[in-house]
Amino acid sequence: LICLIFFGACISNDPEFAPSQFDRDFFNLTTNEQIKQFSKYGIETQYELLVVGNQVVHPPALYLIEEFARKGETVIPFLHTKLNQAKRDVAVRDIVAILSEMQRLRTYDVQGDASLMALAENRIAAMQGQWKLVTQHMIEEIRRPMPKDVKSGKVESKARG
Repeated sequence: LICLIFFGACISNDPEFAPSQFDRDFFNLTTNEQIKQFSKYGIETQYELLVVGNQVVHPPALYLIEEFARKGETVIPFLHTKLNQAKRDVAVRDIVAILSEMQRLRTYDVQGDASLMALAENRIAAMQGQWKLVTQHMIEEIRRPMPKDVKSGKVESKARG
């Protein structure tokens, strides 16, 4: 909370990121208010907030990745373009994190999208910085077969006696 109050002191030193007043106002909201507001914005605004929230705000707003991932197939063309255009390792990391969350939530079969997986793997192979191993791990998670009960969406429960 202190970080959000003093947002200006908690931003990245990377000059590529200069959060707007809109971003500052958004991250001054409570987490529940952020999630509620997030769903009201268009895809570009949501993506901007996700990037600022995960690359600039500390601690990172990881919950926005899940919210964005819930959009599933509708955002795949957008993410494909962003992944293709990404110039920074952290951008690739964040996009792959969204894809990993989509696979986990089963909102899109990322694993079954050969073109998207090839692009992600090529972008990860080109990474040089500290995020490469983390991002490789996310791709491995996408590739890992899901347990049958998770694939079906059914969770087996044991009756207690």
